[in-house]
Amino acid sequence: MYPTLIDGEQYMASSFNSLNAKRDQIVAVQNRDKLLIKRIIGLPNENIKLTVDANELRINDVRFILPTTSVEYGVLDYQWETGENEFVLLGDNPHHSLDSRKLGVFSGDQIRYRLRWGLKPLKLRLGKLLLLNKHR
Repeated sequence: MYPTLIDGEQYMASSFNSLNAKRDQIVAVQNRDKLLIKRIIGLPNENIKLTVDANELRINDVRFILPTTSVEYGVLDYQWETGENEFVLLGDNPHHSLDSRKLGVFSGDQIRYRLRWGLKPLKLRLGKLLLLNKHR
């Protein structure tokens, strides 16, 4: 998620509720034995198309601006159709990101946390809020 998130920083996170999910939220998703930090691009029941040559993201035929600092997502076009409780997640550093371009759509059950804000390095646990180390 570089340059949005910096290695070594810690972030406040809360439990993820797919009913309250919004496009552009940063989330921690479970992929095998690792947590990946990604941005929600596609919500449930949407048709998402990422056209690299045109630098364009279309969701249900509506054009969106990519919320990242780099829009070079490779040489291919990508298309996803999400079902109930499925999400398209992309990383902000497309050249080094393992995201929906390679892994497909993610189930809401795989998304563990919504990142809230960054903190100075601390070791703290408060109720439902917890600190996570950022993983690629």
